Amino acid sequence: MNVFNERNAFALRMFHSRDIGLKCNETHKTRYGFYVVGDCSHADPLTVKGNLFDYHVSGMLFNHLGSEGTFGNIGNLNHDNNNQFSNSSQAIGNTYLKEIFRITNSNSFLGQIFTLQIIQGQSTSTVDTPTQTSFGAYDVTLNGANHYLLTCEDLPIEVNEESLTSGQIIEALRVAGDSINYPEYTNLSEWYDERRIYEWLRRDSVARANYPLLNAFYANQESLLTDEIRTLDMNMHFLCQENTLYDSTIFQNLVQEVTQENTALPIGRLFENYEKDLNRIYLVF
Repeated sequence: MNVFNERNAFALRMFHSRDIGLKCNETHKTRYGFYVVGDCSHADPLTVKGNLFDYHVSGMLFNHLGSEGTFGNIGNLNHDNNNQFSNSSQAIGNTYLKEIFRITNSNSFLGQIFTLQIIQGQSTSTVDTPTQTSFGAYDVTLNGANHYLLTCEDLPIEVNEESLTSGQIIEALRVAGDSINYPEYTNLSEWYDERRIYEWLRRDSVARANYPLLNAFYANQESLLTDEIRTLDMNMHFLCQENTLYDSTIFQNLVQEVTQENTALPIGRLFENYEKDLNRIYLVF
């Protein structure tokens, strides 16, 4: 969505979140790519890597970090974190805002970005110039001669054959048997795993027949809202198809149909209700 000119539009937002990484994201055509508010400092300089910020006024905007801390260094002498900026420093009127911009009242800021991907002039702040680390902008520093360029891992490709692999069977049994220990966000992580395993089992009736635990899991998911939400997700996907977008009648009819389906869903579990709310907001706007 092109919300480039919307004043507060951002692709990713972090608010008073300490020691959180940002890896391998792509953001496109919003006013800000990565919008940071408050003290979001971290100890690991390699935790922000492999991000692509495309066509933003500011790829990274750090807002009111003040004197309480910094976001922290991004990269170090031996590592280029490979954060890339495309179509950089877009013009607003007669002013070019920089790819890395900091709003601050502090003139004591020592944060550095080590990279060959951008140039010094792309970083600035509301306090003086970025050429000295004693002022408010990020100091962009070149890596050493033999630095590493950090890259992103290749995500595994989902196997879509009708029959599940032996590895998928093992994982499905673990999820169905509640034998996975989620270190954080337990309920949400479990819910996403349940949806994934349900989708696998929909296409493999043999696995359901051979494993009573999987068959019981599948039947239980059918009694919940798993399949209804899956159908809604598919219909939401159809809204974004080219033949739908270019036919206003088809588009509006489908919006009304999906809205009615979403409204008709009964009250479910916490994250199922969140899903309904998100669908409703998306369909309204």
